[in-house]
Amino acid sequence: MEENVIGVAAIIAAFLVLFYVNKWDLVDMTGLAKKSAIAGMPALSDTLSMGYEKGRTHIRQGELSLKRKRFTLKVLPDLNRIEISFTQALGVFLLNNKDKRKNDRDGKLEGIHFQRDVINGFFVEKVVANAKAKRRVEGNEDLETALAAFITSWDGRKLTSFALRDDTLHVVFAYNGYLPLSLIEEVTPLLIDFSEAIAVTPRGES
Repeated sequence: MEENVIGVAAIIAAFLVLFYVNKWDLVDMTGLAKKSAIAGMPALSDTLSMGYEKGRTHIRQGELSLKRKRFTLKVLPDLNRIEISFTQALGVFLLNNKDKRKNDRDGKLEGIHFQRDVINGFFVEKVVANAKAKRRVEGNEDLETALAAFITSWDGRKLTSFALRDDTLHVVFAYNGYLPLSLIEEVTPLLIDFSEAIAVTPRGES
């Protein structure tokens, strides 16, 4: 009897760990989470001070957008991702998975190293195209702080892909055609901080 109780307790504990790591949402099973996410987009846009474009149909969540001097950020829940387009080529490639587009790159790329192990361990590939790009990344404390905050919060928690390719960043999450409002509210400021930090012109350059 005691062994059965211990076994049940172990199963429950394992489920709770998986629930936290994967950010499962039980109401996903009924579709209520997606409906709630769709309904809450206008208010969320106000909270984040972002533009809001309504979905084309009632089952679409629409998108949020933010334009800054050096980049434009779009939250695309219906595609399960956040996309950031920089106004200039950064010459930086940071990917937490193997890059399927690697053959499309021009020139020889040089590897880089961050000061924080959590960042080095997260990226499968971290390379730059030139010396300016290297100066943009290495020794950039604001960049490392922003990256470490994102990785610590989301590595293993519904994050599918983080892929910065030169002038575009795609961050993809494992949800089915929507993104929870809580995820958007938590992740967006972290990615804004990262984008601001990496887009700054390296010291001594105009």
